[in-house]
Amino acid sequence: MSKTYVQQRHGIDPNKAVAMRVRGDGMVDALRPGQIVLTMQWDRGRELEDGAIYGLKGPHGFSIRRLRFGRQEERPIIWVWADNDEYGDQRRSLTPEEFDQEYQVLAIALGTEQRL
Repeated sequence: MSKTYVQQRHGIDPNKAVAMRVRGDGMVDALRPGQIVLTMQWDRGRELEDGAIYGLKGPHGFSIRRLRFGRQEERPIIWVWADNDEYGDQRRSLTPEEFDQEYQVLAIALGTEQRL
């Protein structure tokens, strides 16, 4: 992927773009194993987007997961979500404080690229 393509297609600084290859099937409803995901390095302090897919460093290493926001017993929660229903046991709800202690957001997914 050229820097010009990344700039024109996604409107981001190409130096912050990172291509990642999907391994595993935890996000199979959105991403397939072997697929290339174009991501942007995460800027700390930026607000997380509900429903977006992120590259996370967590208790079990690196993973690509969707983050969803909700409320539980009047408290805000963040769901760390594997789209594949077979990984339902890996879906976690955390308070924002717990999330910040357990996870580091490394990147946000912008889209997938596929060679034909």
